[in-house]
Amino acid sequence: MKSFSGILWAALLALIAGFTACSESMDIAFDESETRFISINAYTTSSFESEAERKKQDTIVPGDSLIFLTAISPSKSIRLQRYYWNLDGELFANEFSFKSTLYEPGIHNVTFVLIDFFGDTLRDSVTLYVASHPVLDKELFIPRNNTQGISPRESMNFVWTCDDRDSLWQLYYHFTLANPLTGDILVDTLLDRPQFTFYRGLDALSKYKWTVQARNELDLRSAHTLEGTFYTAGTNDECAITGILKTSSTEPDDHFDLTLLDSANSVFKVVSGIRTEQDGSFILKAIPPGKYTLKIEQHDKPDFEPQSRKFTLIPQTIHELSEIVLKDTIPPALSAVEASDTLDYQDTLKFIVKDGGGAIKLARSSANFDGNPITSIKLKEDTLLVPMPSGENIWTYKILNMTVLDLSHNKTSRAFYLRPRKTFDEVAND
Repeated sequence: MKSFSGILWAALLALIAGFTACSESMDIAFDESETRFISINAYTTSSFESEAERKKQDTIVPGDSLIFLTAISPSKSIRLQRYYWNLDGELFANEFSFKSTLYEPGIHNVTFVLIDFFGDTLRDSVTLYVASHPVLDKELFIPRNNTQGISPRESMNFVWTCDDRDSLWQLYYHFTLANPLTGDILVDTLLDRPQFTFYRGLDALSKYKWTVQARNELDLRSAHTLEGTFYTAGTNDECAITGILKTSSTEPDDHFDLTLLDSANSVFKVVSGIRTEQDGSFILKAIPPGKYTLKIEQHDKPDFEPQSRKFTLIPQTIHELSEIVLKDTIPPALSAVEASDTLDYQDTLKFIVKDGGGAIKLARSSANFDGNPITSIKLKEDTLLVPMPSGENIWTYKILNMTVLDLSHNKTSRAFYLRPRKTFDEVAND
């Protein structure tokens, strides 16, 4: 039987051992050198690619596809208990990163929540503004397109309708009013109501164009822009003619000759070299009502085929002609200076190019000798200079192919035969 003192000593040793073990355990659990700082970041993006833009705040349309992305430091392999996403406080997803969308208009808070191994909670959020594009009504607006007889001396009212599907965001309207024939912009403003009144007065017998695009305060804009034209009335029953004049040339011409014939086929008005606007539009004013024929031509470019239009003018209106195009179907003329298809081989050959639809461009001209292109040709006014390969002692006829295109894509191609510099016997005796 053990003595009481022995038992007491054994108990004391056990107590010391317990304190030592507890102390060592405490040192292991709270060793600062082994602690790691954890941070999280939540984003939205459009792609899982590393270079894709990441956003903490975004504006989307209901149904837009988004990627919700989580970045965790030092890495996603840390010891943790749980992670999830909340949408406005409700469970949204249980992945680190995933693709989804929102349909409910408004301001939404999407939060990533992470609970680590020790029960600490980390959060980070993104804010999404969800709104629909405003929709302009394509039918309900005034003045209607191509409205005639608007009084130039009275105020002008513009009214339209817009569907605000969300009713959450303030709508604005970008309104413009311009004279397309002169290029003058009368109004360019942003409105907070779907209407506008122009008080200043307009010019008589003029064409005007107005446009409206809707946008909300998130800068989401209507896909459709309202566009309308209207015409102001003249005085004393006077009329006007407007339209667009073009040619088939790739270089637009803004000078045309117009001849207006009355119902008796007599010349009523001649306008030489009328200058059109950038889009080819023109206008002729102060014409009495009646039946007319308009002839259009370009006297300095005879390759363009003249055009004519017949129409009737109604008092105090502007008659708009459909687009009129003068076409050039005549290819350019190409000939050698010697006016022959068979030429002597020379260091430089000269060719004359002419076209009645505008100047020939060097970039539209080419030469090919014996199957090889000649890239160093030059053009001086109407003369093409073709330098021939040096050192060529040709002893038989060879072919030079020439091609020229005009500004209306009409093409002329010709083959010229080059006489040898020496005969075969002369070359053999060299």
